[in-house]
Amino acid sequence: MRFSFSKLLEFILIVCVIVIYSSCVRYDDFPLGGVQRCDCEVLNNGGDKFIGSDTSLPLFDGGKLQSDGYSRSGKYSVLTNSKNKYALSFPIKNTMPFMYFKISVWRYSKNGKGVLVAATENAKGLYLASENAVDKDENGWEKLELDVFIPHNFVKKEIKVYVWNNSTDTVYFDDLIVQRLAYKKYPKYDLKPLHIQIDTSAYLKLDRKRQQAFSNGILQTSDNDWINGLLFSDTSFYKAKLRLKGDWLDHLKGDKWSFRIKLKKSFSWNRLRTFSIQTPAARGFLREWVAHKIFENQDVLTTRYGFVPVFINNRSIGLYAWEEHFQKQLLESRNRREGPILKFTEDGFWQTVKLEAKYKYKSNLPYYQSSLIVPFGTGKTVESPVLYHEFLIAQKLMKQYKDQSASVNEIFDVDKFARYFALIDLLRAHHSRAWHNQRMYYNPIISKLEPIAYDGFGEDPSLFLGLENNYVYRILHNEDIHENEFDHVSNIFHDSIFVSKYLYYLEKYSRDKFIHSQLSNLLPDLIYYDSILKKEFPNISYDTNYLYRSAEDIRNYLPELQKFLYFYSGTEKPKKLLTNNNYSEENVYENSPEFFVNAYQNNRINDSLSIEVFNYYPRTVKLLGTGFNNEFIDFYLPKGIDLSPYNNGDDKILSFNSDTMANYLFFVVDGSDEIFKKEINKWPYPEGETPQQTLLKLVNLNDTTIFTKVVGEDIYFKKGELEIRKPIIIPAGYTVNIEAGTRLNLLDSSFILSYSSFEFHGNKASPIIITSTDFTARGITVLQAQKTSNLEYVQLENLNTFYYKGWGLTGALTFYESDVNLDNISFYRNQ
Repeated sequence: MRFSFSKLLEFILIVCVIVIYSSCVRYDDFPLGGVQRCDCEVLNNGGDKFIGSDTSLPLFDGGKLQSDGYSRSGKYSVLTNSKNKYALSFPIKNTMPFMYFKISVWRYSKNGKGVLVAATENAKGLYLASENAVDKDENGWEKLELDVFIPHNFVKKEIKVYVWNNSTDTVYFDDLIVQRLAYKKYPKYDLKPLHIQIDTSAYLKLDRKRQQAFSNGILQTSDNDWINGLLFSDTSFYKAKLRLKGDWLDHLKGDKWSFRIKLKKSFSWNRLRTFSIQTPAARGFLREWVAHKIFENQDVLTTRYGFVPVFINNRSIGLYAWEEHFQKQLLESRNRREGPILKFTEDGFWQTVKLEAKYKYKSNLPYYQSSLIVPFGTGKTVESPVLYHEFLIAQKLMKQYKDQSASVNEIFDVDKFARYFALIDLLRAHHSRAWHNQRMYYNPIISKLEPIAYDGFGEDPSLFLGLENNYVYRILHNEDIHENEFDHVSNIFHDSIFVSKYLYYLEKYSRDKFIHSQLSNLLPDLIYYDSILKKEFPNISYDTNYLYRSAEDIRNYLPELQKFLYFYSGTEKPKKLLTNNNYSEENVYENSPEFFVNAYQNNRINDSLSIEVFNYYPRTVKLLGTGFNNEFIDFYLPKGIDLSPYNNGDDKILSFNSDTMANYLFFVVDGSDEIFKKEINKWPYPEGETPQQTLLKLVNLNDTTIFTKVVGEDIYFKKGELEIRKPIIIPAGYTVNIEAGTRLNLLDSSFILSYSSFEFHGNKASPIIITSTDFTARGITVLQAQKTSNLEYVQLENLNTFYYKGWGLTGALTFYESDVNLDNISFYRNQ
């Protein structure tokens, strides 16, 4: 290719012009540290604009509205009324991402009206308004303030600052100040602060992730996002890892970024190993704190929650809300035995949200169906034999909940689940009910799930009243609601046992007496935290009447809700809506298929590993092989294996054998040449019933080899010597009676598991003896009996701890959430 000298000279000239032009464009029309004041005193020659303190900057509109009726400083202010609603308009040109402006004005108004606004033209892209005063002087003038952080996508855009009379009366404005600062200055607090130190490279990594989140419209995190840091509090320091957290961008606005913090081993802050910090605005300010306290008082599991001032690299970023993460400390602090905490993965959901925003189309992908059931602390769970077997049981319960294949009473501790639902209605903490926000604890003692309450609120504090705004009623009456929400709620409220308990607690919690007792206990801390929040958020105040209004609303609609739910729980369960969708995807966007193909390690056979694969993507998937890492295929499937598209709720499944080193699955999809990979879950796909559910099917109160009679709610064991070679299961609602002189010999790993109370009455001359001559008995267990048990003169010998197909307890005699009186009980050679 020939390139003449004249062409080269022309090219150089063009480049020079571009460079010179670029250097002349001002990107700092309002330079850092600049201040512009308008005291409404000086007009331009035309008399239609105000001249500000910095004459190099544009003028302020509204000069013809100058008035000497009232003024805060000098002689004049600007007068607005119903005919002239807007004034003091001032342009800030060429704004760039993440610039920060502090804006204030003083208002004189008889009715508390008058607004300070910063917005783009037509309010597209940015609209901020402040109507609530942060200060008031002795003459009745009120101060309005705005903090303006320029959005990430603003490049040389103009915003306008102005005042607006939003009433029909007159409102005066004076002393408008616009400042461009390097960062926001936060108040000082008397709480002990948390200091975070991050080096420059780590901080830049966080900022790149934040920029990526703004580009995508959401934050998607991965294990590669963690950075190293140091935490300081008082005289202690902690080695830590940090990453950004929060799905929506409200967690990343301005300089108050939200963080997940994980302390290194042997370190803890506030007795926490892993926790989050976020702006209090993201959790409804004090509403979340109050909710946590009330959940805690009602013995519903919840994360510990509080407030702390935060410094990053010695600069204050204000008051944060801290929140415990899902680890065993959460359980121990609430008197629960360690067990798996589980969730539904939400990666596919957020990928869909991102694609819809980025590519401007309506996605139709089965993100709910493809969501995995995973434990928090996967590595620890898989490595611990006890936790692993507990997780396998818990995973089945979660799958039954997801598929609505079992009743609420079979899956959950129904009493705690009812309390959780009723309190959410009282508190209006509905955000925590979203399927991807739900967290469940597997209680290994009763082998059922308990909900963990957290993340109940967004930023909207509105209180919507009436039966039509009851969460359950609204969903069951709304055909347009998302199908997974309907299916969940429909199944829950077809369980009559749950419905009765839910209505019982809804009535209890909506009494004024209950609200008063809860708020009275919290009042000193509530007043204190409200006062410190006001330092940074002066327009925010916790309204103690909020709960009283919510409770009154529940009392008003409760009779109608009761009538509806009793009727609904007795009707035939509707067909699941999830099976009615025809899923499709016009294009293969990015790595989306990886979110909709799931693989499980099924079992090992000699030197091979059985892999089970599920395709939820609406295109044909061809499996290529597996690999030890996500970079190379180590085990090839010579011809590949096709897995047909997912559609209309029909799971597409296949199994194949791989080598035992398989950690990743490799595959391609129709319409794309890219090779995708998905980590293989180190556990089998959840299906079938749990050990507890199996045992409840063995109930046989008509077994005359063991029981003499059942009279009403009383069950009587046969008197004399009995050999028992099978599990004895007693359902709830009875009293189990054993008379003096009875001897039970539990053989062949048999045991007694009861959900009813005991009346075991021996005497000194004829004690009741429960033994195991072959030393295999799995003990005696009473779980959540409603009545108090009474045992006297009972001898327990040679008994082992309860264990059945992965469900195990730690005592030969166990009473859990069951009151008992023990008198002259002897234990001999028990495990």
